[in-house]
Amino acid sequence: AGPPPRLAPSAVSEGEVVAHFGERAGRECWREFTHKRLDESRLEGVNRRIGERWDDIRARIAAVTIPAAALEDVLRRAGAPTTHEDLHWPRAFYRDAVRHAREIRDRYTFLDLAADSGMLEK
Repeated sequence: AGPPPRLAPSAVSEGEVVAHFGERAGRECWREFTHKRLDESRLEGVNRRIGERWDDIRARIAAVTIPAAALEDVLRRAGAPTTHEDLHWPRAFYRDAVRHAREIRDRYTFLDLAADSGMLEK
């Protein structure tokens, strides 16, 4: 809902990725992440395209979205965990896992969109 997000350059650095994942895995994660990393040279074009296509983007996402409550219901009925408490993970560990999850793949996902628009930290 709402207007298109305004993206900023990807704030994560190679040093942060390596520090989080360790030398070997961190370097590999960084190699993957750089394929989708938004820098100043790509940013304006991406923001322009999102702005021009925002209604279509939202419609396409809505067509494949399952409401969170429905997903939670299915998981609970299957006996699957749905919260960090169910996993016996401290909240800080879970937040850290979500924050860094986007750094392991070269595919731009909703986590990247949320991070690059400043919404992930919220």
